[in-house]
Amino acid sequence: MKHIIILIGAVLLLASNVFADDVYIDSSGNVTTGVPSAGNLEVTGSSAEKAIVGQSSGTGGAGVYGINSTYGNYGFLGYGDAASNYGVYGYSSNGYAGYFGSSSVAVYGYSAGGWAGYFQGNARVTGNLTIDGQLLGPVIGDITAVNPGTGLSGGGASGDVTLNANTTYLQRRVSSSCSVGSSIRTINEDGTVLCEPDDIGTTIETDPEVGGNTTNYVPKWNGSALVTGSIYDNGNVGIGTIPSQKLHIFGTNPRILIEASASNSEINFKTSGDTASEVWALYKDASNDNLTFYQNGNRVTLQSGTGNVGIGTDNPTSRLEVVAASGTGISGDGGLIGVHGKTSSGFVASGVWGENLSGSGGIGGYFTATGVNGMGVYAQATGSGGSGIVAVGGPDGYAAKFEGDVSVNGTIQYADGTVQNSGTPIQQNPRANVITAVDSSAGSLPSITIGADGLPVISYWDYTNADLKVAKCGNVFCSSGNTITTVDSGGMVGSDSSIAIGTDGLPIISYYDFTNGDLKAVKCGNASCSSGNTIITIDVTGTVGLYTSITIGTDGLPVISYYDGSNGDLKTAKCGNAYCSSGNTISTVDSGGTVGSDSSITIGTDGLPVISYWDYTNGDLKVVKCGTASCLYGSAVAVDSGGTVGSYSSITIGIDGLPLVSYYDGSNGDLKIAKCGNASCSSGNFIYIVDSAGDVGRDTSITIGNDGLPVISYYDNTNTDLKVAKCGNTYCNSGNSLNTVASAGTVGQSTSITIGTDGLPVISYYDSTNGDLDVLRCANQFCLNNWSRR
Repeated sequence: MKHIIILIGAVLLLASNVFADDVYIDSSGNVTTGVPSAGNLEVTGSSAEKAIVGQSSGTGGAGVYGINSTYGNYGFLGYGDAASNYGVYGYSSNGYAGYFGSSSVAVYGYSAGGWAGYFQGNARVTGNLTIDGQLLGPVIGDITAVNPGTGLSGGGASGDVTLNANTTYLQRRVSSSCSVGSSIRTINEDGTVLCEPDDIGTTIETDPEVGGNTTNYVPKWNGSALVTGSIYDNGNVGIGTIPSQKLHIFGTNPRILIEASASNSEINFKTSGDTASEVWALYKDASNDNLTFYQNGNRVTLQSGTGNVGIGTDNPTSRLEVVAASGTGISGDGGLIGVHGKTSSGFVASGVWGENLSGSGGIGGYFTATGVNGMGVYAQATGSGGSGIVAVGGPDGYAAKFEGDVSVNGTIQYADGTVQNSGTPIQQNPRANVITAVDSSAGSLPSITIGADGLPVISYWDYTNADLKVAKCGNVFCSSGNTITTVDSGGMVGSDSSIAIGTDGLPIISYYDFTNGDLKAVKCGNASCSSGNTIITIDVTGTVGLYTSITIGTDGLPVISYYDGSNGDLKTAKCGNAYCSSGNTISTVDSGGTVGSDSSITIGTDGLPVISYWDYTNGDLKVVKCGTASCLYGSAVAVDSGGTVGSYSSITIGIDGLPLVSYYDGSNGDLKIAKCGNASCSSGNFIYIVDSAGDVGRDTSITIGNDGLPVISYYDNTNTDLKVAKCGNTYCNSGNSLNTVASAGTVGQSTSITIGTDGLPVISYYDSTNGDLDVLRCANQFCLNNWSRR
């Protein structure tokens, strides 16, 4: 009955035209307000009018309420048919314009299992949007990484995106952390992190500059950029060069300055494990400016201002002052001169001064001879009226006192001018040179030296079998007890050999491998090279290894000069160890034309190699003085350019410390000698013809006798003989003695000379008539048969 009343009331209202527009109820029950084809209830309001106003003042009430109970339909549908028109518009002055939850709101949507609100198209919120549940949308991919400088990566969203992340939730997704002093650089997809140290205490470069730097070079700042510096670090440190040692300094005038603000400036030398007493120190004394080399109380001092040298004293009063509590103050061994005293200041000056200050029984100078024909004192007067020895007696003493026999090979002249001839002076008994055929099957291109046992050892080429052989002599004459060994037979090997004795007392030999065109070396396992030998190929670059010459550097390591046939250059190999098996340094020393044949090498008094060789292009004798122990660079000079000269060269160091070279003058067929004026032979050189009798001077070999004078072996091509020149002075320009020492057949080719421990020359050479290796031991320093001096 109540519904009927309401319906009647509504009809009455319509009948009384309460609404401004017409309201119709059609036969289907639809209610319209003047709008054709309306829905069940369609209300249209004009501008600024409210078509339907729903209002509720109670809790849970709804001004407008729509229910949808069928899938695909809508409880409430809003539709905007043009831009700026709204399908649903909610407004709240103090709540939420749209709320899909529970509160006082303008628009409220609820769904038990569907969508509380569904927007097909754009949704606009001019105020805040609060979401208490999850916000779902199209899947755009996962965030895969956090990248320094660029943020998040991953996903597929485009345009501007603002992400408000729950920091608690984000922290829960990171599975690891960084230690103190480090920060997170990257968060990986699995939650792990990559850390990097904090730059604590550093300054960030705001304007970095990088120049053209080079690998291993330490860069430097040139005022505007980092550029390649002069310091090179590859484990070794080089300044101005790629280093071959722990510290290697190279330059036109390299200098090292160690400056102390107070006390002494000092360099220490120590081997790992040394005790304090084993450490050497080189220091400049701040109190007197002396330079001292010191170890555990032992010292050598170079005095400032005077240049005096003191051994065992800090205050030398002479050019050399030796203070020794016991033992030998100065000693010379092996044919060397222990003391060379020289003066040009007048009669009263002394080249050598010995003084006894003990008061009684002391000895100012002590000289002894222990070898056969040895000489405790050798004195020679070369000037007119000169004296080898002058002794002046004290008020109560003697000028000279001899305890034992005195041998005088000449006359005795007294102060009054009388000469003692009452007895026949003692003279040297006649003796002869001894020639021995050491190997009757081979002997080409020999090289000789004296072993640690004092007996000769010879390397040579077996031409018949193309092998390298070694002969170890059983005595000083090589006449018995010899050991002959084939050292290398691998192909055609052994020509152009050169032999030296290493610091271990065992031979090392350089030679040419003809089969492979290589430079080779063999380190002998014993004194005779009969077992335990180590064969090494040193240089394989092209055809290399001809005209080898070997010596031992002051560091105890071999250095070899040889010819590069592929390029026509002079090369050197500085061995990295005693076997030349590793660490070798190969250097091209001279490449100016076809140069480097007939090379000969020795070590100067400064410890650096010096090499003589032939310049084939210009027909000159050349010498190069190495600037380093490994000849990384050197100064090459033409010593003699007068015609075709310089082949068959041989070099040694004179007693004055300057090089001396013997060589062949091909233009005139002469034996010549060049006495260098300085250590590099760059100035002040003297050139002399030693022998011009026929075609002489091929296959020269030079050494210094125990008297300090040069002796040269060479081949007389005119007479096919072996000859020896004993120089009359250090320049070989006067007083020379020229002697034919072997003449039976064609003998004397490929000569090599050395001095035995008895001070007498020993020469190896090839006897081409018999195909033998021959050795000649001289009877005296002149190599004269039946010689005596009266």
